[in-house]
Parts: sequence; structure tokens; C-alpha cells
Amino acid sequence: ITVIVGPSGSGKSTLLDLVAGLREPTEGAVIVGEAPAPAPARLAGSSVVFQTTSLRPGTLKQNVGTDDATTLAELAERARLDEVLSGLPSGWDSRVGEGGNSLSGGERQRVGLARALAKPSGVLLVDEATSALDAITERAVVDALERTRGERTTVIVTHRPALVSLADQ
Repeated sequence: ITVIVGPSGSGKSTLLDLVAGLREPTEGAVIVGEAPAPAPARLAGSSVVFQTTSLRPGTLKQNVGTDDATTLAELAERARLDEVLSGLPSGWDSRVGEGGNSLSGGERQRVGLARALAKPSGVLLVDEATSALDAITERAVVDALERTRGERTTVIVTHRPALVSLADQ
């Protein structure tokens, strides 16, 4: 787990966009292994949790992107969605509303984390994902990220001490 900390405007989020394949560099190249990696390959090989999670109208299950019951159960536990699901009338089949407006910000972040974890990728990129969360929800997200240690290369942009504490570098 690599954590990047720096002042506003220093390029931290831009760096994640480059690694994720959401942007191409204006100079140089993004090297994976020993060769330049094109944006589509980087995009296919990474999962991103943004500061603000956008959800599509539909169900939680549709927003996470899988309907496999075993995978959903694991994602609920790992992203700390179990308590959210237990409070919803239809669990994974509950509708999230336009932009996820039927969920709180912290609940949307956990859905975003579950979506990122559901994507089979070698790289997990997290951009200020806990900056607007209360301490209890932040702890749940930090715990979920801690559990990814050793499974994926994780790069986190943050200013929050709880996430900085996860850093191997």
C-alpha cells in the first residue's frame, strides 16, 4: 500500500488518473513492467474509488456489477455494507435512486469500494475516499482497505491520518 500526501493542487489526483488510464501523459509515459502501457490497458487493470462515488439509477447489485450471491456476501463483509444492507427493504435488490440519493455519503462510498473490489484488477486506486466521512464510517473504509493488503497494489491519495497509517511507503 502506497499513500500519497501533498498540498492541494500538487497533482496527486492527476497521478491517479494517469495510473488508472483516465488520462494520457502530455510528456513521458506510464510504464508497467518494463514497457509503456496504453490507457485502455491501464483502465482494464485498475479499480478506482473516487472522493465522491457516483451511482447509477438501479439496484445496489447493479451498481456493484455482480449478482453472484457468494461474491456479494464477501463484498458486503469486506466493504462493511452488511449493516447498510440489513437496514434496506430489499437488501442488494434495493434501488439507490438518482445518483444514489437514497443512500448517505458514507453508504455510497462503501458501495463504491465494493464495486472497486468486485472488479478483478491488480491495482486499486483510492482518491480521498474518506475526506467527507464521519469517524465511524472512515474506520470501516480504512479497515476494508487494510484487508486488501497483499491482494492488490493499492495507491491511496489522502490527508487523513487513519489512511496514512496504512502505508507501506
